[in-house]
Amino acid sequence: MELELLMDYLSKVLSYPVREYDTSLKLKRVFGEFNAYPDSLIYDLQTIAGFYEKREQLDYPLYLYSHNDQTILLIENNAKNRIYLLGTVQADPDQKQRKDYIETDWSLLLDSGLLVYTVLTGVKLTKHDFLMSMKTDSQFLSRQGKKVIDTHFRYNEEQTLHNPYTQELREQGSIREGNVDRLMMSFKENYAGKLARLSKNKLRSLKNLGIVVLAISTRSAIEGGLHPEKAFLLSDSYILSIDEATTENEIYSTVRNAEIHFTELVAENKQNKSENPLVLRAKNSIFKRMHEKVTLGSIARELNTTASYLSTVFKKETGITVHQFIVKEKLLVAANLLCYSQYEIHEIANYLSFSSQSHFGHLFKLHFQMTPNQYRLKYGAQEG
Repeated sequence: MELELLMDYLSKVLSYPVREYDTSLKLKRVFGEFNAYPDSLIYDLQTIAGFYEKREQLDYPLYLYSHNDQTILLIENNAKNRIYLLGTVQADPDQKQRKDYIETDWSLLLDSGLLVYTVLTGVKLTKHDFLMSMKTDSQFLSRQGKKVIDTHFRYNEEQTLHNPYTQELREQGSIREGNVDRLMMSFKENYAGKLARLSKNKLRSLKNLGIVVLAISTRSAIEGGLHPEKAFLLSDSYILSIDEATTENEIYSTVRNAEIHFTELVAENKQNKSENPLVLRAKNSIFKRMHEKVTLGSIARELNTTASYLSTVFKKETGITVHQFIVKEKLLVAANLLCYSQYEIHEIANYLSFSSQSHFGHLFKLHFQMTPNQYRLKYGAQEG
């Protein structure tokens, strides 16, 4: 009974049905409401067949079927001669959809499957344990080995060298130090090497390179003292901009502006003295909850401290109250939305959980000396 309740619950969490088969491949039960039609579970039999083919090679009675964007996790229950499947189902072909399957959250899928495995066996297995237990296909290893040889041969034939590592060290060192002048100098360096080719498509290759640079720069900024949550949020937004770029100039400009932005934020952070760990945790909590109504009390409870103590420490470290810091950071987010989004002012006020549009407008004018509408007209990005 407990297992049935778990399966019903997971079907709701995952938003697709959990399927139960017997060892003769007969579908015994579908957990969760599911408006099925013929061939909805077309990938199930392929998954089970793949599992039986590799069963002797597996360390655990678990099997992950993955093909393109289709993913199914299989859990075998030897005690009851049952097999449970979580994952991809076929979408209705009569619905003119872009894809013929319902997408799954890979990480959530694995967590759910491993929970079922623990309930069935009493053995707790982590995602790392499971994924590392899967034997890498020998054909894949062979193809990868050939790819390494081909890439090496091409680079030698073209007499191509990568951009020097020392230049990268200077560039990333500038970000960690918050030194914009040194960063600009690193951009202007001349060197004989070339950037790596990370895709056969030239634009895609540049996008991949840009994402790599941003990933490294984000870590450099964090090492320089930038709050991790803020750094990752910025990184995500810049990476999305790179992905949407249609020209090489857009990609280059986005990456360079991101590096400069990170460096300026590190420099600003370094102007302040080292922060109390409690204050750092409080700020990170605020950054993660910008769209909520955040209060001193709720942050104190999250950090297992008292509101009065947090208030005292925060004011001593930053010179402003927790409430003033929350308002300031929300207004900065609002300014960004006014510049780069088409959201109406009342929608921005609601999203950031201000009590009303008029209250938002009043606070915004106090901070920026102009109304939200005036700010958008002056600084907003104009189409075309």
